[in-house]
Amino acid sequence: MTKRVRQRIVRGVWPAGTRLFLAPTARDLGLPMRDVKEAFIVLSREGLLTPARSSDAFRSWVVAVRDRAPAP
Repeated sequence: MTKRVRQRIVRGVWPAGTRLFLAPTARDLGLPMRDVKEAFIVLSREGLLTPARSSDAFRSWVVAVRDRAPAP
């Protein structure tokens, strides 16, 4: 699941500044929200996403960079 989200970011499907919400992203990918949230957390540690504070806590994230792959 993390790989699928990472690929969309790196390929520019979700360019820098794009706000991603858990529920719509989970529906789009056909994954449970729990799995998408875990992927978002991993990708935020890699610097690809930044948690965005909203009225429903951290249910949205912002794509931080485009064209950046994590270190091997």
